[in-house]
Amino acid sequence: MMSERAWSYAMQLRQEANTEPRKKFHLVSRLRKATSYALQLQSLCESSKCDARSKLEAKAYVAWITGSLQFELQLWRPAMENLKKAQ
Repeated sequence: MMSERAWSYAMQLRQEANTEPRKKFHLVSRLRKATSYALQLQSLCESSKCDARSKLEAKAYVAWITGSLQFELQLWRPAMENLKKAQ
């Protein structure tokens, strides 16, 4: 849930980043935090108590969040690969 919270705040900052350059830095920081939380979720889902579908959804979620971060950092190729993986 913390990952979603950080991601949604980053999307709010994206709209405000046009007028203030510092907001772009904060946006990237929030996306990095969202990626960190998503990776923690994925590691929790790797336990034997999670079913295969949950593991797959966690991997897709990490790929999507990571792709969003890479897109903001203008790392086009890795962003495209991660967003395709999430699809």
